[in-house]
Amino acid sequence: LMPAAGVQFRHGTICKQSPGQLPSTALSCAKRAAHLFGLAQAKPTNESDRLPRWLRLYGEDLAKGSKGAGKLVVPIDSDEALQSYIEVAGWCRLWVEIKVCMETCSFKAPTEAGEAEGGSDLSMPVRILLDGVPHDVVSPLLNQVVMEVVEAKKLPLSVTPSPDPESEKPAASNGVTVVLRKVSGLVGEEQVTKAVEPNAAPSWNEEFTLRCNHRLHKFRLAILVNGQELGRAELAIESLLDKIPPSRRGPIS
Repeated sequence: LMPAAGVQFRHGTICKQSPGQLPSTALSCAKRAAHLFGLAQAKPTNESDRLPRWLRLYGEDLAKGSKGAGKLVVPIDSDEALQSYIEVAGWCRLWVEIKVCMETCSFKAPTEAGEAEGGSDLSMPVRILLDGVPHDVVSPLLNQVVMEVVEAKKLPLSVTPSPDPESEKPAASNGVTVVLRKVSGLVGEEQVTKAVEPNAAPSWNEEFTLRCNHRLHKFRLAILVNGQELGRAELAIESLLDKIPPSRRGPIS
């Protein structure tokens, strides 16, 4: 048995070869195909394009050995299926030929925590189903932001609500806290500062490391007193970018 020279991927009418060591897992095979065809660079043109994209791999049905061999395809949906196909293809082909297909489906698959209501916060991930389990082929591109909550000024203590003795909220929520609300493009759960004693100028001096993608256009903060919202504020991304020197700005889409 002569070892194959590598994998030849076909996506639509385009073929690209990946010479050298053959992939050992279906996920690594999918990642190699996604890299070759630049599947991570595709940008959404409308809201439906933001749905997760599903990659599927197929190999030619070479086991029959008949005149029509190569016209049928077999799904590569597990490591076992990939290795079985490579073993068969190695007998009759110089290149292990694998067909790559992309589908956009509206059904919801298990997702990470931190998705916004009404849709995913993830930036067009590419996934594949292997043994019935979703896997990320191309992970979403995320930025990191460090936000520091320093203090509040002129807090209107005259309207400060008192703790509700019948409230089911833990005692730790009593006092003044700042909550970084969940907004579109912000990945993860809401962030909350420690509670401090109510006064006209409470301070926290806490830092939060946030992850976000291209859909983030504002931060929303709320001040809670004894678990009840007293006020809120929004910070537009544009106003923050104006404070960054042009030489340190990246491309904005």
